[in-house]
Amino acid sequence: MRWVCVFLLAFTFLLIHGNGLSLAGEGGSYLQQGIEDFRDENYEEALESLLRAYNAGEDPATSAYYTGLTYKEMLQYHEAREFLEKALSLNPALHEAYLHLGEVLYGLNLLQEAEEALSTAMEKGVDPPRTMYLLGLIHLKKGSFVDARGYFERVVSEYSDSPVASYARKGLDTLSTIEKKSPLRVVLSYSFQYDDNVLLKPSEEVSGVRIEGEEDSRHVFTLMADYTPDIPGPAGLTASYAFYQSLHYDLNELDIQAHRLALTPSIGTRVGEIDLLTSYEHFFLNNDTYLQMVAIKPSYTYRREKGWELTVTGGVLFKEFSYERVGGDEDRDATNLSVGVQYLSTLTSRGYILLGYTYDSEDTDGRNWDYRGNRVSAYLYYSVLKPLSLRITTGAYLQDYTNTHTVYGRKRKDLIYTATPELVYTRGALSVRLHYSFTRSDSNLKIYDYTRNIYGLGVEYLY
Repeated sequence: MRWVCVFLLAFTFLLIHGNGLSLAGEGGSYLQQGIEDFRDENYEEALESLLRAYNAGEDPATSAYYTGLTYKEMLQYHEAREFLEKALSLNPALHEAYLHLGEVLYGLNLLQEAEEALSTAMEKGVDPPRTMYLLGLIHLKKGSFVDARGYFERVVSEYSDSPVASYARKGLDTLSTIEKKSPLRVVLSYSFQYDDNVLLKPSEEVSGVRIEGEEDSRHVFTLMADYTPDIPGPAGLTASYAFYQSLHYDLNELDIQAHRLALTPSIGTRVGEIDLLTSYEHFFLNNDTYLQMVAIKPSYTYRREKGWELTVTGGVLFKEFSYERVGGDEDRDATNLSVGVQYLSTLTSRGYILLGYTYDSEDTDGRNWDYRGNRVSAYLYYSVLKPLSLRITTGAYLQDYTNTHTVYGRKRKDLIYTATPELVYTRGALSVRLHYSFTRSDSNLKIYDYTRNIYGLGVEYLY
């Protein structure tokens, strides 16, 4: 919520208040035409003329300055930074360039550099209310709320008649919202599900294997709680707990209860964030301990420009099963190593897409379960109407098992396809979810080849 508020404040301000100032030395046909087109907001035509002026050596400092401003208006922040820095190197007296450079660096999420440029603009007396407002935005995004409030209050008290004062008041409102926000977030949910293959019955007949009554319905209850204390500065910490309980109508022996504890410290960088997830999970099958898992998963998220981000992950997962399988070759106690990458991109104001790839390697105590896996996934979120959203998760997971199976005499290979569309209607803190899940496991060993469909309807409440 905090990041959304900061983004909206910054984007609205930069969009409305991005015009350049008039400078001396506007002579020259290309330069003059470029400046006129810039002021008329014909940015593509302006860019063409200004680049010609710069390359022809027409007042290089002014040409570079207006070229940088034009790139800024076109939201091409890397190019804008390059030309504004060129303008300042050619003519350090172009004090207004420090203000615009600070805005551009803020847009690139280079907060330290942005603060330095804006502090210089402040020293030079460049548009004080606007400069102070932008400094307040930087400290708000950094989590330095005391400093942010100081800048916003100065704008409101010293420049109350300035158009920027209204934005500073919104900044103060945002700070008040953040300060009142509870660090605790709790989500409760219930769903009724029908599962046509709870027992993972093979798609074809398997000699010596007879499975009946594989269909069943169940109630599913979940609770998720996150606690994120407000820590000043770039560091952060989230502690979370999750609970899951399924209750089948007929197959009670497959009722599952799960508990998950996790701790995620994080630290912000100039262009992203570093997280270190550590978690413990405990699963009960029909009230008996079934599986325990411990995971350590570091990740780095890179955010260079608005609208997209790239996350690189790694991790180790330890699994310990608490039941006896027949024969040591079926022992599934394991160590799983993984690396992955995810790319998130905003498609429109109504939605975004998340693409991912993960490679994992699982070494088990039993020979029959060692594998190497490659997984691709995609998640789409789209707001159909204001209260109604569509969410689609799809994936494909190729598992190549390392050893020849001791029973079936072949190396196992599974290709698992999944698709999960979901419609969510949200009104305030309450959501209603219509859910469908499809799984197709295409295996060269018939016993592991199956199709599964799950249909669900549920409600969720956010506290």
